[in-house]
Amino acid sequence: MTRPPLLIVGSIHAAILERVETARLLGFEPIGVQLEGNTGHASLTCYLANLIPEEIKGSPCVAGGVAFYKDLENARRDRRWLEANKRLVQEAENAGFTNWVTLIHPSAEVSPSSTLGKGVFVGPLVSISSEAILGDFVSLSRNSSVGHHVAIGDYCAIGPGVIIPGGVTLGASVLVGPAATFLNGIRVSDGSLIGAGSVVTRHVRNGNQVMGNPARKLRRPIARLRRFGKNLARRVLRRTGLYSMAKNRYRRIFR
Repeated sequence: MTRPPLLIVGSIHAAILERVETARLLGFEPIGVQLEGNTGHASLTCYLANLIPEEIKGSPCVAGGVAFYKDLENARRDRRWLEANKRLVQEAENAGFTNWVTLIHPSAEVSPSSTLGKGVFVGPLVSISSEAILGDFVSLSRNSSVGHHVAIGDYCAIGPGVIIPGGVTLGASVLVGPAATFLNGIRVSDGSLIGAGSVVTRHVRNGNQVMGNPARKLRRPIARLRRFGKNLARRVLRRTGLYSMAKNRYRRIFR
């Protein structure tokens, strides 16, 4: 018996292996479709956009994933992959792909009262509790947990082992690294980046990048350098007795 094809749009290296295995368990034959560049995955057949047969364009399809690097600095590369996937999804729709499906691994537990958008991927051993709402093209990797009344925006990517308890709200395009944990009722704004292993104890605003236990905003290297320079200047001026004069003259610098 020939298995129907399932198109994985935007295949990105090892990040799509869970999708491939899930598709085969559900009776599909996964086909990687990359609308720009190369798939980077030798075991999948790659079709160029202008060579995709019309009969395949009506097949069910899901979006590719991200690799989830171990630290926040490298996770920024995943952010670029996430943005690339969004572009590929749009290109796929422009090319005639409209049959986006929700791909749920057989070992996952999904509450019947939850709501899942189009193109959602639910990986192995994922748990989604009651009244949870997932937007379009959300990706949940293995062993992650979504509590009751959680709202997750479009294009969010949740890493393995993430714990999202009740009442948490994630905006669109939020990237959550592996093994991150949230407290109840936390709100995370659009485009935020949560580092691996972080414990998020307060709201994350303005698309910030946070990491640690408890999770704190990650300052850019230039900001760290400026802060170090200011502290060094203060110490030197205090020792020489010139701090008060310099502070009065250069208020903007020492504020």
